[in-house]
Amino acid sequence: TSAGGGSNLTCWGQQTANWSGAGSGLLGNGEAPYLHVATPAVENVLQVSASDTHVCAVVGATATSTTGDVYCWGGNLLGAVGDGSATDRSVPIRVDGLGGAATSVDVGMWHSCAVVGGVAKCWGGNGTPHPGWFSYDATDVTVLGQLGVSDRDRSLVPIDVPTPGGSVRSVSAGNGNHTCAVLVNDAWSCWGDGGAAQVGVPGVQRG
Repeated sequence: TSAGGGSNLTCWGQQTANWSGAGSGLLGNGEAPYLHVATPAVENVLQVSASDTHVCAVVGATATSTTGDVYCWGGNLLGAVGDGSATDRSVPIRVDGLGGAATSVDVGMWHSCAVVGGVAKCWGGNGTPHPGWFSYDATDVTVLGQLGVSDRDRSLVPIDVPTPGGSVRSVSAGNGNHTCAVLVNDAWSCWGDGGAAQVGVPGVQRG
């Protein structure tokens, strides 16, 4: 669980997603797994989003950050932390390559998305790994397209998502394998796993 709002962010609970061991460092304090105490993680938090495997936050200006920077931490096997690596992060680390100030961020199970200058930018897993995953193997990823592209299984840094119809107002990565965006004209666009009609078309995957 996490809480923010223009001040320091404090997280509490356990450090790992115990169903698989993924998500090492979820509390963002660099401590060992299964710590059940509140710990400070990030300063001047404007908005935060947490999943079973990782956490991301948009921050305001501090001594080391500018308004709109995004920091992520936790499980990074598919690149959901966005620092260009696939190493789990037990302390918050700034997302590389956003290209501007983020107004919001949302995280799914294996991926993360932010809105920057009216553009949806996503990073991390572009599908779902087999259960019990502990090491990366591209042949074990079922590509579903939650990053908005269909030609890769993951991206370790943010990539732009083409959203026909206008600029993006907000984005939701849910806690699964699809993503939706609300556009400034109040239209919506979804992509990723459509096996249960999540993208608005039954049985269709949209990368």
